[in-house]
Parts: sequence; structure tokens; C-alpha cells
Amino acid sequence: MRTNKIVLIGNASIFAAAISGCSTPGALRNTTPDIVANSIKSAKTVAICITDRWENGAGYLGTTVPVSMRETEKGYTVMWLNGMGGAGMLADIDNTASGSRTLYYRGGVIGSGTFEASLRECQ
Repeated sequence: MRTNKIVLIGNASIFAAAISGCSTPGALRNTTPDIVANSIKSAKTVAICITDRWENGAGYLGTTVPVSMRETEKGYTVMWLNGMGGAGMLADIDNTASGSRTLYYRGGVIGSGTFEASLRECQ
């Protein structure tokens, strides 16, 4: 039984990589954000929440996905690494005078609804 689970996780990762495009963070940022959200929470709080949710439950077929969170000059960037050397999804969360602002970019990913719902819930 355990072997089947490992195979499923492997296949899910391949599936996730196959249905997403290879976008660089810079290329994604040169497009119009798919979601713009403002929050009274700090950029750090929102970024940690998004990272946790993307890593623990927003994955394909119940799997986890590789997520990167890094600090920037203005706040934080959270990125789903699609396994093909690119960014599948990217959220720039910047500090503002009243909290934070999130710019979310989806790079050719199919089935991103749970990721987007998680992002909205973290605001």
C-alpha cells in the first residue's frame, strides 16, 4: 500500500509540472496580476500564511508542492516552483502604510483555484 502512495505522489508531481508553463518571476511580473488584494495584516503575516497553505493542502491530488518564500525590499515573495525550473505561481506581498498589498500572478497553471482561494483567505 505504501508503494502505491509513493507512486501517486510521484505521478502527481509529474502531472503538476506537465500542466504548467515555464515562467520566470520577471516574466510573470511583466503581465497584469491575476489578483490584487489589500490587507490590514503585515506583509510577513500574509506571506507566511500563503506559504503554509500552498505547502500544506493546496497541492494537486492531495500532495504538497515546492514553495519558496523570500524577503524583498518592500516585503516578501512567495513562489510555487513548478519542477521545470520556473515559477508556476507568484505572489508579491508588499508592506503598505495600512497593512499590505498582494499581487498574484498565475503562470499557465491549470487547476489553480485552491491556491487562489488560499491566497484570498490569508488577506
